[in-house]
Amino acid sequence: MINPARIRQYLPSKAFCVQVVSAGTLAAVGNVICQKYVEKREHIDRRRISQFALTTMIIVVPIQFHWFRFLDRRITGKGRLQTAMKRVIVDQSCLAPLLTGAFLFSVNFMDSHSTNNALQRTKRIYLDVMTNNYKFWPFLQAVNMTMIPLHFRVIFLQFFAIFWNIYVSYKANVL
Repeated sequence: MINPARIRQYLPSKAFCVQVVSAGTLAAVGNVICQKYVEKREHIDRRRISQFALTTMIIVVPIQFHWFRFLDRRITGKGRLQTAMKRVIVDQSCLAPLLTGAFLFSVNFMDSHSTNNALQRTKRIYLDVMTNNYKFWPFLQAVNMTMIPLHFRVIFLQFFAIFWNIYVSYKANVL
């Protein structure tokens, strides 16, 4: 049986590895849900699942992991709420556009094996994805940076990213 106290004890010392594996798993779950229930595919594309999981594990989590530590060290304020708001503004104006573009390009490149095709597909959906990013993530980031301990921040976001991954998977593969 899973013991939450042992998990809380273990996670800070192995935070990076635990978050990489957990986030990759959750990205795969979001992609499966998209294919099975949104797109109503009869056969699940395992390659697409692995593309989403690998991109999350190799690009998203390492960047977010170090980014949150950077924000904690460099962005301060007078109170917890003011500090969190500054961090959210920096996060959403600096990292979100870059990480979203990198994620979309990576998934598209793995699918098409062509830089030109990946770039064109990314350009086609980037603005819509970023518009919806600003509707979805800022509030969650505010909660994340106000209430969630540093070593749980990436995994906290990844639970909500299941829904985000359903959307991005659909956007990248159907539209």
